[in-house]
Amino acid sequence: MFQNIYRESCNLILNTDCSNREIARRLGGSHNTYGKYRKRLQKLGMSWQEIEKLADSQIKLLLLPQIPHVSDKPEPDWHYVDKLLNASKYQTLEQLHEEYAASHQEDGMKYSTFTKRYRAFKKTQELSMRIAHYPGECIYVDYAGTLIRWTHA
Repeated sequence: MFQNIYRESCNLILNTDCSNREIARRLGGSHNTYGKYRKRLQKLGMSWQEIEKLADSQIKLLLLPQIPHVSDKPEPDWHYVDKLLNASKYQTLEQLHEEYAASHQEDGMKYSTFTKRYRAFKKTQELSMRIAHYPGECIYVDYAGTLIRWTHA
């Protein structure tokens, strides 16, 4: 396999007459991706000699520029949302979104965006529950929801 797919794709685009489909067959991937790379390189107007001198990470940034996502929607305090969600077993993310939407009627985010960003927040949190298990010592039951009536017979 190639050491750097971005460097090799620039080489094939600028130094050969290969079509996007031919490059896709050689390197793997979609011909549409290599079409976007070709347009980007034409827009930049750089030659292979200039690109060859760049580091692999710089070539990647040339082909895949990072466009910062700027949202005009107000973000809720995700720590507070998480605290409320964990405070009650009957609390749902949909209810918390309804509260958020009521306080941000004009500029609030939709439910799908709310849940997507909450999940992204949860991925940044360190979650672990380490328990030392000794065989036959005790049993652990993980249950969510309304409590089950338990009688010891």
